[in-house]
Amino acid sequence: MDGYSSEAIVLICDTYGPGKLRCELIEIVFDSTSNSELAASLFAALEFGDEMDAACEGIGRRLSVTSSPDKVDLTSYLYLGDRIDTMLGTFAERYFTQHLKGTSEEISKAFSDAFDLPMSKATSRETLLKLYALAPFDSWDKVSVGAIQVSDDERQKMLAQMFNEDPVKAVERIESTKGGEADFTAAFKQWLEIDAGKPIDWFQSNLSRLTAVQKDYAIRGIAEYSASHGDCNVAWKWVGEITSYELRKKVEGQIWSMERDVVRRGVSIDPQVTLQGMVTGNSSHQDYWIEEAMGTWMAKDMDKANEWYQQNWKSLPPSKSQYVAAAFAKQAANQGDTATARQWATHIQDAKTRDRINSLITKAEANPKP
Repeated sequence: MDGYSSEAIVLICDTYGPGKLRCELIEIVFDSTSNSELAASLFAALEFGDEMDAACEGIGRRLSVTSSPDKVDLTSYLYLGDRIDTMLGTFAERYFTQHLKGTSEEISKAFSDAFDLPMSKATSRETLLKLYALAPFDSWDKVSVGAIQVSDDERQKMLAQMFNEDPVKAVERIESTKGGEADFTAAFKQWLEIDAGKPIDWFQSNLSRLTAVQKDYAIRGIAEYSASHGDCNVAWKWVGEITSYELRKKVEGQIWSMERDVVRRGVSIDPQVTLQGMVTGNSSHQDYWIEEAMGTWMAKDMDKANEWYQQNWKSLPPSKSQYVAAAFAKQAANQGDTATARQWATHIQDAKTRDRINSLITKAEANPKP
């Protein structure tokens, strides 16, 4: 098309106004123009930035078919100025995708060659985010050594692609990543979503080769997964296996918050069933969560909560009723009725709960409501 490229550009600009369609046609012209000097003169005649970008994309597309990153003479494209980066991004993306039908070794080689192009950090990142779903492991190798920076959310999506493709290969790749111990948390959560059994088997079979830090972060992932699926007792069991005091305390706070959300969701769906499960021992929650469940129900529907209390109070053992009492004491203190709150507090046996409620009441007494 070289012989008609100039005429084509003139015809396009005479026929169509600035905009998307004109850009698409300009891209086609530059994709079809192999003469570098002619392409340079055509590029110099373009007026608008989006048209220049379209020309760069056309050149990148052509190079991805006619050349390879290690053989192209980039000095021939210096006329693109700062926009050479746009051309390189298109070149890298198109070159790689054309090799997807090759062997795994050929695909990895094409990926490596594409990212050897002197793209800016921004364009490298943008290109990686377009390609990671097609080459998650090669992309991970770039990200894990800090060659390309991605957000936490983008990193999570990359992990998900790796585990969807090959979970064992994914976890072993993360295991070998220097300084990537914290990735074990997201890794195990991703893997458990795919298969709730194999990750535990793999973990227990490979304990001897994992570092203490890797183990702790893997356990964190297992615990968070368990809590998010309502298996709170299982979650707390795993939390107890974390050896790092700082990490364990942090995870305890996370699991507590996750369990609180599970309790609240249960109350919002069916408060009576949620409370009944707790007081009969058919729930995965410890007794102290009765206070949270009762308090949530009281805030939602005080009349119904009070009716349930009146019907069930006498049949509740003290170990259970004390947390119902704690919820009523807290509610009374918050309303400024400290005398009633004190009466409820007498039913609380657990020392920590009693001290917490009494402290709340004392504060309410010191600051009476008008």
